[in-house]
Amino acid sequence: MQNQMNFGASMPVENPTEAFWQSEPDPLISNYRSTNFPTEADVVVIGSGLTGAFIAHRLLSSDSPSKPKSVVILEARTAASGATGRNGGHIKPDCYRGFTSYSIVHGSEVAKAQCTFEAVNYRETVAYIKENGLAEEIDLVQYRSADVFCSEKSWQAGLAAYKGFKEAGGDVSEIVVFEKAEAEEKLRVSNCYGAITYPAASLWPWKLAIAVLKKGIDLGLQLHTNTPVTGVSAADGSSGRCKVTTSRGDIMASKVIHATNGYSPHLLPELEGRIIPLKGHVSAIVPPPAYDEQPLSTSFAFVDDEDYDYLIQRPGPKKYLIWGGGEIAHPEGLTGGFGDCDDSTNVAEVQAYIQKAPARIFKGWEESTKASSSGGSSAPMAAFAWSGVMGLSKDLLPFAGELPGKPGQYLCGGYHGHGMARIFLTCKGFSEWFLGEKIDSRVPAPYFDLKGRLKEPIDMELMEHIA
Repeated sequence: MQNQMNFGASMPVENPTEAFWQSEPDPLISNYRSTNFPTEADVVVIGSGLTGAFIAHRLLSSDSPSKPKSVVILEARTAASGATGRNGGHIKPDCYRGFTSYSIVHGSEVAKAQCTFEAVNYRETVAYIKENGLAEEIDLVQYRSADVFCSEKSWQAGLAAYKGFKEAGGDVSEIVVFEKAEAEEKLRVSNCYGAITYPAASLWPWKLAIAVLKKGIDLGLQLHTNTPVTGVSAADGSSGRCKVTTSRGDIMASKVIHATNGYSPHLLPELEGRIIPLKGHVSAIVPPPAYDEQPLSTSFAFVDDEDYDYLIQRPGPKKYLIWGGGEIAHPEGLTGGFGDCDDSTNVAEVQAYIQKAPARIFKGWEESTKASSSGGSSAPMAAFAWSGVMGLSKDLLPFAGELPGKPGQYLCGGYHGHGMARIFLTCKGFSEWFLGEKIDSRVPAPYFDLKGRLKEPIDMELMEHIA
């Protein structure tokens, strides 16, 4: 494989596939446009997902003397219609498994800080949800998540990462290791090599973003959906301001925050090869009676030598399994989704793989499905099947700070497919940095080193060894 691989990004396309999370549009916020389209603003945030929503709310609720007087969010499509409204619906912290990979790229101290950060981010996100009375509204469920290892190689790699994190001084008090027999019995799975579990949660991420946007609007946030940004440039003269060009006119802004994650290279071509868009797939699968009457008690990742699938089972009357992954089935291989920003289509082979996965993995799934089907079919039913765009980071970590060589332009994104486990505290740390306040020390320091980390694109040879 070539050593460097550069992929650009397009604008968000029209008519995206229908994601379960956006099946209940908010009558106020989904297509919200503030009364007047502004021509000036202190801060323009591009993107209305959780990153944009959290940052805007933090800036407007701050007591800092640097608090902006006006904040505008611009969204190309409906509110939170990108990755926030198209993901797997869980907060699943990588609290040990990435330790080996992070160590290879950044050293053991950063690796320990990153794994610790995701566990803390999970707790802080849940605390925020509860403190703001949103738990019921967004279907928050706290439980444990299980990494189930489906090959000997992946199992040994998982154990090595756990051991490495522990030996580096990481807190493993809430991490539990199951050997094969115990894992298969407790987790209702077949043919695994072992499992490792830890605290996690499921939720309705789109509804969380909508709730935070509403809080921002109450504080004066101007939100303009269906208003794509086509360019950001330095304004004429020496004002130091930026001109934000949109489909509805220009806005002169003192500062511009790019919160578009996988789409970032579209407006920032220098990010090509630093943040790579990756089209992922998710399905909402109807469970058979055995898994409707006795739902799963954990969320999951299924880890193989090359494949990584993830799922939650929804609470409520329908109990859908929200199952994502399946990149191994892409007809162009594991990198087939790289650079693909078209979430108006699904890759049929990937979705077919996802929909057949429960019968391969869960005990009694196929038998229960056949027994409940009048035709005796074991084919799964997908109520929704959609795609979405993630943002792979060149070195596995998010970026948070001012863009080198672009005064007044800032970036917060590149979550490497792990946004829900990283966004809340990343946005908190970014907002503190942006306002000139003391940064939460739990946010890993490399996040803010954009100048050093954006020099080179992704080294694909290195990625092959740490995937």
